[in-house]
Amino acid sequence: ALEAAREAAEVVVPAAPRMYTREATPEALVKMLGEQNGRLGVVTDEGVEFFEMAARYSGTGRCNLGVYLSGHDGGRFVSDRSGRDPIIIEATTLTVCLFAQPVVLSDLGKDRQARGRGLLARFLWSMPCTRVGQRPIWRRGVTPEALEGWEQRIVALAAETCSVPDEPVTLRMDLAARRLFDAWREEHEPRLAPGVGDLASIVDWGSKLPGQVLRLAGNLHALRTGTIHGTISVHTLAAALELAGYFTDHTLAAFGVMGADQRMADAGAVLRWLRDHGTNETTTRAIYTSKDWDVDRARSALTVLAEYGWVYLRDRPEGPGRFAERWAVHPKVRRTMAQYQPESPIVRRSAPVIPETDIPAYDAPPPTDDMFYDDEAG
Repeated sequence: ALEAAREAAEVVVPAAPRMYTREATPEALVKMLGEQNGRLGVVTDEGVEFFEMAARYSGTGRCNLGVYLSGHDGGRFVSDRSGRDPIIIEATTLTVCLFAQPVVLSDLGKDRQARGRGLLARFLWSMPCTRVGQRPIWRRGVTPEALEGWEQRIVALAAETCSVPDEPVTLRMDLAARRLFDAWREEHEPRLAPGVGDLASIVDWGSKLPGQVLRLAGNLHALRTGTIHGTISVHTLAAALELAGYFTDHTLAAFGVMGADQRMADAGAVLRWLRDHGTNETTTRAIYTSKDWDVDRARSALTVLAEYGWVYLRDRPEGPGRFAERWAVHPKVRRTMAQYQPESPIVRRSAPVIPETDIPAYDAPPPTDDMFYDDEAG
């Protein structure tokens, strides 16, 4: 009996399998990752709780924040805490999917540790337009055939993943995909240049984008082909690059709300001013006078709006005299903004977005001359 009791005491009962958790402190997350062979997801519709827990420890406990950083890179993580055995995770794999209200972003911008250590740069950000006021009452649901096909694909991929040893699986791109990726990187790199690149304000995020593109391509390849092996085609990579463009535009908006890009914040302030005044046209002088800015700051904000299709600079009139910079205003600013809820943080064209803390999102077409009113036409 004593021998049986001793053997029973030595039996290690494995933890119950978990695919994801809704919320966990960094310490609890490390423990769960250790129990789940280093793989876990955090999926919650209250994203503020995740960031609050990360921020709570980021100022004093670098190791606590480190589990999130290692979870993105698949790195080795060791947690040594007094009162328990060390937890060693050879390949930390953490998938995080969060849904948060836009107001959370302004608080995130105040956490220098989360930004400085790269936590915020590891996310793919999306700030979709609000559908409130436009939602159809009757909507076509997902067909049973589509649900069944999706379930079969996911189950098959999970089974294939479990059958593979713990060693990494290598995916390669075909020659056309490799050339497309290299060409895209040639275009992407100058966008990170300090002071001149349009992604200079989010260089930490932009520097990780090539790796994110490959992650997206790998996931799309698995979903399209039904296997985690094989070669990534040029069509799959092109789809990943299209998603990268979407996430780039939305990340600019998200970091703009966090206060990372003053030009974007100024552009949002000017857009509010244009909406409130309901004007067909404005001048650079009118903007810097009303905002108490210098002329360069006003011109910079208007230039950003022009890049996204909300205004355009009129041609210089012929004849002598001083020239006042006159900007035509997109009529959609005046005619439709009042139809939407005022809480949304951005306005956007098709993919590009501008943070705007007072005007909701609105899809506007690319600017053309016939979209703008002339003074004579009214």
